[in-house]
Amino acid sequence: MMRLFVAKMAVVVLGLAVAAVAAPQAAADPGGGTIHVSAQGGSDSGDGSAASPYQTIGAAVKAASAGDTIELADGTYREGELYIDKSVSIKAAQGATPVLSGAKNTSSWSAKGDGTWATGHDMVRFCTVCTINSDPSVEGMAAHPEQVFVDGKPLTQVASRGEVNESSFYVDDPDPVTLKDPKNNRAGYNVKPHTGTSYVIGVDPAKHDVEVVQHHRALSVTADNVTISGLVVEKYSAVQRWDYKDPQIGTASGGGMAVVAGANLRVENSTFRYSSTAAALQVIDSTNAVVTGNRFENNGANGFGINNSNGVTVERNHWTANNTSSFITTNCGAYCTLADTKITHAKDIRYAFNTVDYSHTGEDISQPTVYANKRGAGVWFDEGVMNSEVVGNYFVNVPVAIFDEVSADNLIASNIIEGAGVGIHISGSERSKVWNNTISHALTSIMVQEDSRSDGCNARRGDGSCAQTQPWSAEQGLSWDTTGVVINNNILSSEQTEPKPGDPWRFSAMLQVTGGSNDDGSRAVYANEMISAIDHNVYYRPQSNGNPSTTVLWNWGADLATQSINAPELSEFTGDAKVTTQGKEANGLDLRGTRAENPIFVRESEDPTAWKTSDFHLKDGSPAAGTGQALPNDVASEIGVTGGVAVDRGALVNIAWDGGNASVGAGSPAAPQQAEAQTASASGEQSGEQAGAGEQAGEAADQAGAGEQSGEQAGAGEQAGEAADQAGAGEQAGQAGAGEQAGQAGAGAQSGEQAGAGEQAGAGEQSGQAGAGAQAGGSGSAAQTDTQAAGAAQNSDAGSPGSTDTAAVKSRQVQAETASNSSAKGVTVDGREVTAVVDTADAKAADTEQSAKPGILARAGLANPGLIIAAVAAIVLGVGALIHRRRMAGR
Repeated sequence: MMRLFVAKMAVVVLGLAVAAVAAPQAAADPGGGTIHVSAQGGSDSGDGSAASPYQTIGAAVKAASAGDTIELADGTYREGELYIDKSVSIKAAQGATPVLSGAKNTSSWSAKGDGTWATGHDMVRFCTVCTINSDPSVEGMAAHPEQVFVDGKPLTQVASRGEVNESSFYVDDPDPVTLKDPKNNRAGYNVKPHTGTSYVIGVDPAKHDVEVVQHHRALSVTADNVTISGLVVEKYSAVQRWDYKDPQIGTASGGGMAVVAGANLRVENSTFRYSSTAAALQVIDSTNAVVTGNRFENNGANGFGINNSNGVTVERNHWTANNTSSFITTNCGAYCTLADTKITHAKDIRYAFNTVDYSHTGEDISQPTVYANKRGAGVWFDEGVMNSEVVGNYFVNVPVAIFDEVSADNLIASNIIEGAGVGIHISGSERSKVWNNTISHALTSIMVQEDSRSDGCNARRGDGSCAQTQPWSAEQGLSWDTTGVVINNNILSSEQTEPKPGDPWRFSAMLQVTGGSNDDGSRAVYANEMISAIDHNVYYRPQSNGNPSTTVLWNWGADLATQSINAPELSEFTGDAKVTTQGKEANGLDLRGTRAENPIFVRESEDPTAWKTSDFHLKDGSPAAGTGQALPNDVASEIGVTGGVAVDRGALVNIAWDGGNASVGAGSPAAPQQAEAQTASASGEQSGEQAGAGEQAGEAADQAGAGEQSGEQAGAGEQAGEAADQAGAGEQAGQAGAGEQAGQAGAGAQSGEQAGAGEQAGAGEQSGQAGAGAQAGGSGSAAQTDTQAAGAAQNSDAGSPGSTDTAAVKSRQVQAETASNSSAKGVTVDGREVTAVVDTADAKAADTEQSAKPGILARAGLANPGLIIAAVAAIVLGVGALIHRRRMAGR
């Protein structure tokens, strides 16, 4: 009887499992009908059939039912503010590249007799004071969202009519939107009519194709199970703020060119370009969304953002040429939000096998003078991104490739970073795992620092109480302290050794770990607590050329002048008794040589700016081949290789190699089903430029997730203390040795910034960067050194609707970067030359390897109830079999 009962239970449970596993996870019900749309040959009086297609996407959406597919033929669909509240698929027809455009060809031009042509004052008015920065004036013309294209190419906007020429345009607005407080857009707007502006150009519109952007947002998705596939979405001018209520379209005026919210969404094989000031695509309040095979290029600010979402997969996408409006990325404190991808308040995000490529710029971002002015991030986790991963990506010439800030339990593994200001930057994050990355030609390969903020509090009053709580991080119990970081099996190669003018030690160390205290004095953490394990890393440097070049900067105590080591040779770090972290690079490699003779890789091109010509596979006989530490199973699973066995050092799988598949020498491939899961979305590989899009803005999507997108604090202001003045902006003060006392630690110490007004007083580079001596008052990535009474600020992150700020909170904290330095030879303190004070006492390496803590659980098992039910079925069968065996044994 028991066997019969068990068998019946197993059948029931397995039946449920099959049904659940088979349930569609993303796209709309394939059983729905197809609605045809043709911009060139359709009519909205048609019926949507292939013989009588609609002309507009808006008409097709209105006619659609849940489960339908809206199929777009070739052509340009000049629509905007589309609202998708049904579970439909909007996709390109076979072989088509439909374009969803917010620009229109206007016929109202008139010659002015001075070489200019102007429209009437009937064009759409865009808010030019609706920036993340509460003082829009500091952004200059970047704050202006308007766009004009001539023969497909964008013109440059100028501030006066007299500046107009063939390559520029001017907007004449006699009654622009203004601020109630000229220095603080959080205090509200003086709203003006939807139209009323005139555009002025310097070419004859009769001889050219002239397009003027007249829509804010392309589309807003608020339904579950929506797919956007194969479109080009371009030329929209949504503003950065989410709270400006245009009289005609409401808050669909801002936040993003395309905003999607819901469960099981899919955005694939599309191109998002020419979004003026807001992010090109925002995923908010979403669960299990997939963004794959897309291109984000030529956008005025951020390319992509995620906020308040769980289980989002971002794979096999491509970013290039963003922030074309030149929003400031230095000395901007809480208003530093520029990134190709910015993610906030989220769990279980997979950012894998993507490419971020700035090889086209003509600049080498690793040069100190270039990096000093450009601090945008490739991918930025901020304010509570948890249990997430950055795996197998390729970053080329990016200011800060990967930034993991005030978050927890994230994995950074098997990425290739070729050229960077900072390769990997961790600030205020707990239990980050940094495994098997390859970093070549960075100014600083890996930077780990403490953040002076704590416990989800962005700003504190003078009495230490929290004036601005970040709700998500506080609810999750995040400490915002840098602790428990693991750094293993990475290759740091051929760093930039050109010194910073006037401060040759600033960037001397390849790997920097600098601690500090919380701004409320509640806690201080330093290197031995910040890093729980460090071993099997490779440091490959040129032979001494007279410029400072060290391996590890390790700030292990509060007195930075005497409690730091900046080890010229790795053996000095390993042998120092004050370094107590597990591993201590007992198996690290310290090698020297030229790029052309690099013994590690198949080829590291002799010219470091010959981007994408190196081959970062390991060569035969490489000292990094097969000598890495065995991967914990959770790390191996996310990469897609086998855990528990010795692996190569450096990247194991990467999008730059065979689309991300495991390659020879990279460790044994995972089981087929596991490898397939880890490299899912291979079908979404981008193929050049993708096709067009649909729109119709509704305010609902603005509110979906209305809570938090960074920088959008209604009211008093924003986060005090964005770490390192934007992803590494705060190059740790004085990397050299004993260095000078840095009164204001931090590369962009924002002294006395007022939160509400956003005014930056004295936001310059940190003073006294030279050496270990940097006795920084509030070390840490965003040390608060002067909170004024009741002062507070709030974080500016990925850009979704802002939560209400604490009333009466108006002051911002001074942001001070950690001025952690190590004592080294020949450095001065207060004008006095000091000899080496590096501790070189012998110390035994830890006897045991660190056992990896559980990382990201297989999301398939968590997100898919069918797999859970299948597991229950297996248990039921297992129990039945055990009972049967025991009974058989008793006979």
